[in-house]
Amino acid sequence: MSAPAIGIDLGTTYSCVGVYKDNNVEIIPNDQGNRTTPSYVAFTDTERLIGDAAKNQEARNPENTVFDAKRLIGRRFDDKTVQDDMKHWPFKVTNGVGGKPTIEVTITNDKGRLSTADIERMVAEAEKFKEEDEARRSCVEAKHQLENYCYSMRNTLNEDSVKTKLDAGEISSALAVIDEAIKWLETNQTATKEEFEYKLKEVEKVCRPLATKMYQAAGAGGMPTGGPGGFGGAAPGSGSSSGTTVEEVD
Repeated sequence: MSAPAIGIDLGTTYSCVGVYKDNNVEIIPNDQGNRTTPSYVAFTDTERLIGDAAKNQEARNPENTVFDAKRLIGRRFDDKTVQDDMKHWPFKVTNGVGGKPTIEVTITNDKGRLSTADIERMVAEAEKFKEEDEARRSCVEAKHQLENYCYSMRNTLNEDSVKTKLDAGEISSALAVIDEAIKWLETNQTATKEEFEYKLKEVEKVCRPLATKMYQAAGAGGMPTGGPGGFGGAAPGSGSSSGTTVEEVD
């Protein structure tokens, strides 16, 4: 099973992270819910700010808020473009080692000099952390989807009304698969999103035919309520089960 491809667009004004999967590119929202992040870095007396947080305080802290840093890449300090841009920037740019432009900011009352590469690295790190947070969140969702499906299906198959409509051998086989998946979960809490999804498909492969039999035998009005995979009173579908619980991650 191949992993999705991740790409970072580190732009002059805005940056974003995209993931390519299922023949589509999806832009990952940042922690503010926006699909693009301002390419801003700011320094206060107590912290370093990235993206929206940096841009939003620019008016209060203009000399220590850096943006458009990508325009300095590959240029010398005496380049006409650099000199023209410096007239419009509130932050200070000085002539650094080898004639390279260097951004100067004040960090906790100390002068600090940052190269263009330093600024770009900070923005890239922020985008990387956003990507990692999204990956962790997706993994937690996949884990809980598997847990919810297994426990809900096990409870449904143990109902007396279900036992009268399905063969005991079928129920026993399905419960064995479900119990195996639950044991696997207990010993694989740090599995990947793809592994959780694959295990869910294994369980669904066994349980969905039973859901179909239940529906055909009892009709929509006689189905057990609250169950997964089509046991909630509607015909079983072909997609994954719903009812996912999302756990907050740091």
